[in-house]
Amino acid sequence: MMRKLSFVIGLLFFVIFPLVSATQENPAKEEAKEEREIEFHFEKARYDYKSKTYTFSKGELTDVKEKARLVADEIIYNEETDQATATGNIKFVDEENEITASSINVDLKEKMAVLEGGVTIVNVRKPKEEKTGAEKPKEEEKGLKRYWKDKTTLKCEKLRYNYKEKIAYLEDKVVVTQEDKELTAKKVTWLEKEDKIILEGDVTLKDDKGQTMHCSKMVVCTKEDNEWIDIEGPLSGLFKVKEKKESSSQ
Repeated sequence: MMRKLSFVIGLLFFVIFPLVSATQENPAKEEAKEEREIEFHFEKARYDYKSKTYTFSKGELTDVKEKARLVADEIIYNEETDQATATGNIKFVDEENEITASSINVDLKEKMAVLEGGVTIVNVRKPKEEKTGAEKPKEEEKGLKRYWKDKTTLKCEKLRYNYKEKIAYLEDKVVVTQEDKELTAKKVTWLEKEDKIILEGDVTLKDDKGQTMHCSKMVVCTKEDNEWIDIEGPLSGLFKVKEKKESSSQ
């Protein structure tokens, strides 16, 4: 789910500069890059020469290839600070995700993006196309991956993402729900390069069977063929054990 979050930052990053350079009479020469089609629709746009600020109002950006769309009431880019901000009714939608927040601020120098205000990410994993004919049938996913196929909703008040180091910091009461399962923590750190997720502070897990677990810290590794979970206490909870009923003798 979090991998897709990086795309909303990339979309904002790759879109701002084409829009900016299109309005300049003598844009600086850049190295050849792969072309990407970005459609944009706004009610109005403004450039302030004194503050060197571009403002785009009431509109949306669409990456044609990725079928991804970013909607906002206002997008502002400042040339001097190299920062971009989107505010008002923000929604990012692609084939698998819907992300909403009150604001997104991107520092292009520091490669840091910050989402704030009722951040919600809804992920519905798109099933892979099944192979037909004599090809080998698709194997059932095992380990932690088997939990990724269900609709997942993540909520927090603030999310910081360093898209250079690929590290995400989720803060202020993180809640992850999946059908009847819920996971909460005060903060979550996602290390994309290491395939690790670190949950800290009042970590609580509730599943669809009424089982619970509470701990102070949990580290989850999702590397293929090397999945593991480390838990730090104090650890408490409740689990249920099924007992076989003995048949009564005749």
